[in-house]
Amino acid sequence: MVEKQLRSLGLRFPAAAPPPSPDQIRHPIGRPPAARPGWEEFLVAQKRASDAWPAEAAGRITAARRCYDAGTHEMVSLTTREGWTQLYCRPRRVPAGARSFFASVGAA
Repeated sequence: MVEKQLRSLGLRFPAAAPPPSPDQIRHPIGRPPAARPGWEEFLVAQKRASDAWPAEAAGRITAARRCYDAGTHEMVSLTTREGWTQLYCRPRRVPAGARSFFASVGAA
């Protein structure tokens, strides 16, 4: 119905692209890439995009989540071109105040 109304206004949208085939999904091999330049000290953990966070990083991830919930840090994750996910925890310039994002789900 919405598409019909949009077409009556002269708007055309291309059909959604199909999901990638398993052959098109990156499967990283070898060592993970270095941290983003300038962010080396804030890197908490790295993993293959399809895997769980490594067990040896659990303590660092929990500490980063506590800092995030305290409002003193921001957490950012990114996926590299090679297919690795990197988790960063960087201090805020101005504290935001306490939050309960991770504490509310019992992860902290």
